[in-house]
Amino acid sequence: PTLRRSILKLHRWLSLGAALFWLLQALTGVLIVFHWEITDAGITGSHRPTDLAAIERRIDALVPPGGKITSIWTAAGAPDRYKVYYEDAEGAKTSVRIAGDGTVLHAPKPGEEGLMGFLVGFHHDLLGKWGSWLVSISGVLLCTNLILGIMAAWPRRGTWGRALRPAMRGPAAARLYSWHRALGLWVGIPALVIAATGTLL
Repeated sequence: PTLRRSILKLHRWLSLGAALFWLLQALTGVLIVFHWEITDAGITGSHRPTDLAAIERRIDALVPPGGKITSIWTAAGAPDRYKVYYEDAEGAKTSVRIAGDGTVLHAPKPGEEGLMGFLVGFHHDLLGKWGSWLVSISGVLLCTNLILGIMAAWPRRGTWGRALRPAMRGPAAARLYSWHRALGLWVGIPALVIAATGTLL
């Protein structure tokens, strides 16, 4: 049908156009999924229970006049450790990792974030001010493309068994298409959930 052909064509060109960017996002996402734990493993310091008042005093001391806190995260790699992100009046961003009592454990200088910091920055916002918008737009495009792919691969009634089992014989192009379609039906919806939640974040 004409609609099905149009969906297939749109799905193909969207995939080809953004494939490299999506691949880089996927690779960096896989590499940084445990970046909190990896970073914490390289930072020494004894465990200190969380004292919210002490943390508040540390934050007041860290943030320069006219600056602001942008976010605070639990470090996840070790208990009672926190990553504090803040910026000065000019918008220059800084981060420190503190213990539960507000003690500064790690305060990297600009350019000292290391490989893991580079990967996190690239994955989140392409290391730039407008990068987060590009990543978000790419995420929306990925979600719509996954929906188009699922629509294009959706089998007619009574053909589900054949659609979910890729062909093992026949021309190479037909086998590749069969595998692509079957994998799309098996993992399309989980992939859409992952892409949608990543885009929302």
